[in-house]
Amino acid sequence: MWRHFVHGATRPSVAALWGTLGVLLFWAACAACFVRPSVLGGLDPGYFARTDTDDFGHLTGTLFGLHSRPAPPLSLTLVGASATRESVDDERRLASALSTEVGAEVEVVDLTAGALTLWEMIGALDVLPTGSRGVVVLGIGPRTMATGTDRLKELLEAPRLGLDGESLLDEIRRAGLTEPRRTGLWVYDHAQFFLSHVYCFARVFLGPAALLRHRYTGHRAATDVRQGALDERLRDTMQVYFENADENFARLERLISRVRVPGRLEVVLLLAPMNPSRSAGLYDERATSDFKVRLEGLSQKLGVELWALDGEAALGADDFFDSVHLRSADGQRRYTDRLIARLRAPLRSTSAEAFRR
Repeated sequence: MWRHFVHGATRPSVAALWGTLGVLLFWAACAACFVRPSVLGGLDPGYFARTDTDDFGHLTGTLFGLHSRPAPPLSLTLVGASATRESVDDERRLASALSTEVGAEVEVVDLTAGALTLWEMIGALDVLPTGSRGVVVLGIGPRTMATGTDRLKELLEAPRLGLDGESLLDEIRRAGLTEPRRTGLWVYDHAQFFLSHVYCFARVFLGPAALLRHRYTGHRAATDVRQGALDERLRDTMQVYFENADENFARLERLISRVRVPGRLEVVLLLAPMNPSRSAGLYDERATSDFKVRLEGLSQKLGVELWALDGEAALGADDFFDSVHLRSADGQRRYTDRLIARLRAPLRSTSAEAFRR
């Protein structure tokens, strides 16, 4: 009997073929209807993080939320790599303190992630809702401006974000690379992200959202061996700084020009923190000097503020895990306090029209 059952179940037939196709079409239709940003945006961003340190999964979930709802009355958007991410102690405290300072509710949008590239910053900021009002803080370090087009090629082959926009596609074309397919069907257009996060989508029904945490807070400082290895990686990256700086600063200028709407949405450039005991010799001195000169020039040209808060926050070597990441909760608090103090004026300026109403 069993032999006959197996034979009937595995024997090819027209009915079996149509049944298989029907099941596949059913699941494809479900994916097209329900696995899309406008639906996913209502979920906690933590559902899209594979672990409690999956910055890019969580960031994609945040972008789903931005894509699916109107702009808040007033917002602070933080964009940057891990040095910026590790400098802010608690975005809820930041939002509460800024709301008190400004006298209006300020929503904090965290678009930071480890080793976030300039192209990914462009892709993330493309998702900001039309009519956004407030301030965008761009955390920038020398390493960001040294990254070359070869890194963009890698990101096109293995994208880390599951949502982007037309500005990124424009930058891909400018780089002379083939832009990724865009049909309007999210599951198909971002299939690589979807397949690498299938478990996350299942977890919506099976378990709680991941709570993202700081990577270094409370840790002891890195050993000399690890410090040396991390520093060597930074120096290797900076060796190609002069090959890529022109294109990267032009790209940064386009980013700011696209995002900034004077009087409504201001942009601030924020220098990423650096361990004062390891700054000497960490980056090539010529490259560091060129980076600062260009950044100051861009700030003046576009009329955007450039902030360096390390000194104001009195950051010392003991506050750092390595050369660029804060580990001290007290250091993060001091840095965040200085950021709050600096943001008071530009946020009040962009909220002036709201107050007049």
